[in-house]
Amino acid sequence: MNRFFIVLLLIGLAACQQAVDHAITTEELEKHIMYLASDDLAGRYPGTEGDSLAGAYIRDAFESYGLELLADNGYQYIDIVVEVELGENNMLMHGRQTYKIGEEFIPLSFTHNSKIEAQMVFAGYGIVVDHRDFKFDNYTGLDVSGKIVILLEGGPTVKEGEEDYFSGSISHRSKILSAKDRGAIGVILVAGEAFDPDDELLFTNRKEPSAGLPVIRVKQQVVNDFLEGSGQTVNKLESAFSSGSSNGFALSSTVSIETDVVSKIAHTHNVLGLLNGKNGKDGPLLVIGAHYDHLGMGGAGSGSRVPDTVATHYGADDNASGVAAIIEMAGELASQSDLLDCSILFIAFAGEEMGLLGSKYYVNNPLFPLEKVKTMINLDMVGRLKEDNKIGAGGTGSALQFDSLISSVQTNGIQISSSPEGYGPSDHASFYGADIPVLYFSTGAHIDYHTPDDNVEKINYEGIIAVTSIIHDIVLDLASDMEITYQVAGPKQQAARTKYKVTLGIMPDVTTNDNKGLRIEFTTPGRPAQLAGILEGDRIVKMNSLPVANIYDYMTRLQTLEEGQTVVVEVVRNEKTEILLVQL
Repeated sequence: MNRFFIVLLLIGLAACQQAVDHAITTEELEKHIMYLASDDLAGRYPGTEGDSLAGAYIRDAFESYGLELLADNGYQYIDIVVEVELGENNMLMHGRQTYKIGEEFIPLSFTHNSKIEAQMVFAGYGIVVDHRDFKFDNYTGLDVSGKIVILLEGGPTVKEGEEDYFSGSISHRSKILSAKDRGAIGVILVAGEAFDPDDELLFTNRKEPSAGLPVIRVKQQVVNDFLEGSGQTVNKLESAFSSGSSNGFALSSTVSIETDVVSKIAHTHNVLGLLNGKNGKDGPLLVIGAHYDHLGMGGAGSGSRVPDTVATHYGADDNASGVAAIIEMAGELASQSDLLDCSILFIAFAGEEMGLLGSKYYVNNPLFPLEKVKTMINLDMVGRLKEDNKIGAGGTGSALQFDSLISSVQTNGIQISSSPEGYGPSDHASFYGADIPVLYFSTGAHIDYHTPDDNVEKINYEGIIAVTSIIHDIVLDLASDMEITYQVAGPKQQAARTKYKVTLGIMPDVTTNDNKGLRIEFTTPGRPAQLAGILEGDRIVKMNSLPVANIYDYMTRLQTLEEGQTVVVEVVRNEKTEILLVQL
């Protein structure tokens, strides 16, 4: 044999051996997660510098493993609304008096942009409590239909034991909804001295769903102008309504309001890398995805579970863990491309936390015909494998072959808890809605979910390796000539969010789907479940004597409950049945 040929052969074999030996390591996973969940990226909120840096990091990682960068050098750009700002057409006029924007009045960020003129009605705090044992209504005797309602910020002084009755009624949203339900066409908010001694006007620029009518906040002096000649002032009324010794009343004058808040558009991007299989781009395609965005600095309207806290929401588990996993899986599969009959498209999705924006955008603007997609696999929160070694696998009913495929995979002690439904709270839902089989993997929720405490110190790196090992084997089977037959597995979309009148204040365990009750991951302090004595690890099996086998039963039962109701909740705890009374 020619010496030169032998040298080339040895070099080639060495290169192949090096590629085949590529393995997912804790060091590489830690490197990815440490960067993505660092202070420098400030929570990866879509449209921010941290978001751009995260996208660039993922793109470079894909490229380093030999993936072909698609679209625009690996980016599929998306325009998103990230915040709102004041427009040019904000106005408040009473008689001949025109008030100054930012100094005397300010629209709320969720105002409906409109121009209105109407009579004013003062309705105290605008609070309505309709409880079986307690009634309170600031609108008693008032006709606010077609009127603009003036409301005090905050709430009345409550007697001991009445706090819970008012807790859900003093927010802006609750007050505005009550006014809207009674026919009001606009709301003016004002803070008395007891609520806000500084009488500040602050514009919150976070984008939120519209209130459906114009809403402004004004200085005390503005309302005092409206009240001129009545002998009343904002502070007098605050004192009277706080003690419950006053009723609302109509004002004789009218006011004109125009609100104008403008959506600020920013850019984010899906990150896409293609690993070509033996059949190249002409054959079937697998999609493996994970979202890389998170909640930024948190705050009101961000989705944070501690909305009063403005701090970096690191999102180490949600979902730097999933991104790190698909990056390293890309490297491992790239070294095994000779085993792949299918090509694999890796996508790091943008804007999942804002409503699956990235995955929806890709499905509406695919780079390959959607009918070529054999399966979409989604990883979301795979970094907190617990001592019970359970992972959740959603979408197992969306293909005829999935149950047998999953049962055939070597799990090395990992328990896979399967759920057949194709729709779910992550990016796979967008693909399932397009009649594509999906699989969704997660190690489940935890008490740090959507808080600043979801940090790198709490990541179980060995757990990620264990999870990705299972997914890797599933991918190899799917990337063969295995036939996959799509089938409907539940609703394809959530057409409208169910509005629950009450909540228990629990986080369900999404990894347990054995139809033996709803397991509680944790309870929220101060909420009904915790106050009633429900504990982490309990399984809710009945509510008011009606069976609860899973989360869907639970949500159905929840819809029938009313605020103030006492619910008999039966739980299984340490194999014993406990009966608890939950006050809603």
